[in-house]
Amino acid sequence: ILYFPKLKPDLDFSRGQLKLFCNQVFVSDHCEEIIPEFLMPLRGVIDSSDIPLNVSRSALTSNRTVRRISDYITKKVGDRLKSLYRENYSEYVRCWQDIGTFVKFGTLKDDKFKKQVEDLIIFRTTADLSAASADSPAVEVQSGEGDPWQQATSGESSSDQEGSQDSHTTIPDYLERNKEHHENRVFYCTDPTTQATYIELYKKQGLEVLFMDSFIDTNYFIPFLEQEYSNVQFSRVDADLDSSILDQDKSGEIVDPNTNKTRSDQVKELFEQAINNSNVNVRAEALKADDPQGTPPAMVLLPEAMRRLKEMTALMQQQNAEFPEEHVLLVNTAHPLIQNLVKMSQGSIIQGGGQSPTQELVNQTCQHIYDLALMSQKGFDAEGMKSFVQRSNQVLT
Repeated sequence: ILYFPKLKPDLDFSRGQLKLFCNQVFVSDHCEEIIPEFLMPLRGVIDSSDIPLNVSRSALTSNRTVRRISDYITKKVGDRLKSLYRENYSEYVRCWQDIGTFVKFGTLKDDKFKKQVEDLIIFRTTADLSAASADSPAVEVQSGEGDPWQQATSGESSSDQEGSQDSHTTIPDYLERNKEHHENRVFYCTDPTTQATYIELYKKQGLEVLFMDSFIDTNYFIPFLEQEYSNVQFSRVDADLDSSILDQDKSGEIVDPNTNKTRSDQVKELFEQAINNSNVNVRAEALKADDPQGTPPAMVLLPEAMRRLKEMTALMQQQNAEFPEEHVLLVNTAHPLIQNLVKMSQGSIIQGGGQSPTQELVNQTCQHIYDLALMSQKGFDAEGMKSFVQRSNQVLT
């Protein structure tokens, strides 16, 4: 009799909690040799007449019967997951919150188990799939603490609501559903809090984003998926914006006939002069939106390959990944604030010339916009926070 317990912070997964019996006679509670490492959270009892009463742990390791029991347990767990997925999907999703990490771990460690469950691995998604299939309804799950997406999708529900309606999907279903919009490409997020702005941008343009926000996802499972789906590109929402989010017509519009400069050229020049940092690649693009004021004036993008290299290096060195010095600042030329900055730099709002107070204010505002974009990705150190507060006071004065 085996079961997965409800996950709690104080659960110790370093050793199993299984009891081994032989014909109802207790043998041992050290069953690390009987169950695979990824099934260590299992609780319960195993009663087998094929195991001798007096047995050492070393004997268990080399015992053929024990190995068969281990394989059998793994197979039965996979079979149970299959039947639950097919017969009671709602319950499967509820259970997934507690067992999902260990199922993913199992697919990395055991090829036989992977073949059993590879089509059962699900991810939370921004798509509303509640009416897509009678067999796969949206399920009420517990909201993650500090997850703005969960809070936003709970609609007008009261503050004491215990959960919110979430949709989940498999990778094959995601690819099939989105092949007309972005074939062989998966958009995902790893932190719903810091990446909430990016997620909302994708959602407004009808692009589906998967939540791959567990530790095993970000460090191990995404590379594994890329090997399994070799023709599919996995892109984090803050790596680069999909072309469907950008308004190419507005970005290339000529606004200064004398110099033949586009608005993007003017904005890029302004921010490069103000920031004066060769590690920051400034891009000026117009974001699509019915109301440009509802979009961010600027966003920091972290190229996928560079970011992953830094994260993997930090993981190997058992350190926290540092924010990449080289990154992209995408400035939204459609935002009213950015358009007013251009006018201000030309003296249309505040009169002045050369290195006048007008130009100083433009530089401070550009730097302030950059700081705000950085804040969504990382916190400031003591010196950075001091500079940010001082600059904020100067801009507001």
